[in-house]
Formats: sequence, C-alpha cells, structure tokens
Amino acid sequence: MCRYSGGKYRLGKHISKAIEEYETEYDKLNDISTIRDYFEPFVGMCGVMRHISNTRVRMGCDLNTDVVSMWQALQTGWEPPIEVTEEYYNHLRDEVEAGDPNRGIVAHGASYGGYFFSKFMPNIYPGCRRNVMKFFQLVKD
Repeated sequence: MCRYSGGKYRLGKHISKAIEEYETEYDKLNDISTIRDYFEPFVGMCGVMRHISNTRVRMGCDLNTDVVSMWQALQTGWEPPIEVTEEYYNHLRDEVEAGDPNRGIVAHGASYGGYFFSKFMPNIYPGCRRNVMKFFQLVKD
C-alpha cells in the first residue's frame, strides 16, 4: 500500500469495523438478514476495503483516474514496473496522459510523502509495489 496524504492506511481497520458494527445494529433494528454490498466512494489504495469481508460484493470508485486504472489493470493481469528511474518518473508525470495504470502506482509510490508526483523518491517504491500486489490479492474480485 502506498501511504499518502488523505489515505486510510492506519484507520482503515477501525473504519471498516465501525461500518460493520453500524450495519449489524441497523440490520437487527430493521429485521434485515441479507448480506449487503459494500461501496467505497474513495477507494484510493484500498485502506478500508481490504478490511471488508470478501463474502460481500465490494465496489470502489475514486476521482483519481490513474489509481482506478491501476486497480482495473491489475484485475486483467497487468503488473506494475519492478523499478522506477527518475527519467521514467518524469516521463509519466510530463508526457503520459491521465488514466495510465503506471501513473497510478508511480505517482504516489515513488513520490515524497506519497503526494501525487511531488518529488522523486526511488527508495520507497519497492515497498509500495510489494504492498499493492499483496493487497490486490485481498480485493481482486
């Protein structure tokens, strides 16, 4: 998982628990026994969704088309680059249009503080890539 400003990496587990507790209480009060779908309006790097039970239908969206493209590409078998050079980072930032899955991971995963194309930081990218691939296995459906 790429940590970035506004991300729910640390709070995701607590948020998902609060959601599920609320839903359980609501279901009891309204005599609902079906399993409900889960919709994440700010999916980002799946900080909350990865903690939501995979027995549910889970859907996510985000305004960041690069990140959405990354998750969609992973679902079709695409894999992010193994390593990122400064030249490649600058190429993605300056010459590649939004919606490219490589931008989705590199823009945050190789940038200072996870800020979208802020300052190239190659040493944090391998951990981000590893975590994205790990968490993808939890949300690939």
